[in-house]
Amino acid sequence: MAYPTVDEQTPLLTENGVKAAIKRTPLPKLQFAILLLVQLSEPIASASIFPYINQALSDTTPKLIVELGITGGDKRKVGYYAGIIVESELPNDYFKISDMAPPQESLFFATQAVTIFRWGRISDRVGRKPVLLIGLAGTALSMICFGLSRTFWTLVISRCICGFLNGNVGVMKSTLGELTDPTNRAEGMAFIPVVWSIGTTIAIAFIEMSFLAFYPLFMSTPVEFGGLGLNPSTIGYILGALGAYIGTFQILFFPRFVRRFGERRVFINGVLVFMVYPFLFTLISIIVRGSGVTWVVWALLAFTFSLRGFTEMSFSCAFIYITAASSGSGSLGATNGISQTTVSIARAIGPGLSTSLFALSLETNILGGYAVYAVFAIFSFLALLLAVQLPRKMWDEE
Repeated sequence: MAYPTVDEQTPLLTENGVKAAIKRTPLPKLQFAILLLVQLSEPIASASIFPYINQALSDTTPKLIVELGITGGDKRKVGYYAGIIVESELPNDYFKISDMAPPQESLFFATQAVTIFRWGRISDRVGRKPVLLIGLAGTALSMICFGLSRTFWTLVISRCICGFLNGNVGVMKSTLGELTDPTNRAEGMAFIPVVWSIGTTIAIAFIEMSFLAFYPLFMSTPVEFGGLGLNPSTIGYILGALGAYIGTFQILFFPRFVRRFGERRVFINGVLVFMVYPFLFTLISIIVRGSGVTWVVWALLAFTFSLRGFTEMSFSCAFIYITAASSGSGSLGATNGISQTTVSIARAIGPGLSTSLFALSLETNILGGYAVYAVFAIFSFLALLLAVQLPRKMWDEE
């Protein structure tokens, strides 16, 4: 990688404390493209399962849960169980307490949290490629088992297989860290959420809109229960457009923002946006209950989703901090393994927690049914307190 030549005549400090300009190293295009293709397979496989789990009925209740009779016909309790197999997009937006992205499975992250650190350590010893291949094979095996499942528990097992055999998230970040340096790392990390957005959009595009049930609880919940009562096809169009927007926003603005403001400021601003989500969705819900889904609601919804571009930037900055925190390439896999373990634990808890809080708020009418928003506003504030503790300079730049 291209770094400036340093000899005994090179000053240790530049004049006025200004950091000397370093020529950016071009990204290794072929290796980078292969890595993105590996990552692309995961969101496609992940998003493809949702129409079969959440096949919409006329009352917008998830069919799987209804067929199993878990809720006893009480639609307000659907949220308690919806997060076990799947995590809807909405809790990711305004209930979120952890890292990245498009819809994921609670069971997947629960089992992944148990094994991902070990996969990172194995990749440090045997190399990244064998572990990535095992992860891809695990995804394929899980999808086959899912397609052959006929009961709730076989669905559970299929998702656990995927999480147990898949350590690719952390290993891919390690590989990306090794393919980049401080001069081009922002460009490289910008593609991580882009790939997830593209993968989710592709998965949705290949399934007929009229049969989609890949929709968030908030937008599908009836108006009388605090949701928008939108039909599945409308929700599908909204989420497809959102995925395309996030990817475009990251490519165009993330590297520029990092170079202009630095990783710390971009990260903190992204976390600040999370604090706005609960209030925006509360406002939308209040307006809908009083006046229905008017143009004001659509404008607020568009503004709320437009903020996703900034929250995704905070995830990319987090990856940069994690890579810089590694003491060397020999521990990069373990570092990403530890970080992804904590992320997986949070993601495993997040879906069930957010949907259960949503259901509990509706069932008990705490704070008029809006208690869930207050809880996650508190989580967002705690995340901000942690964000401001980040160092002002990257460790590998000191």
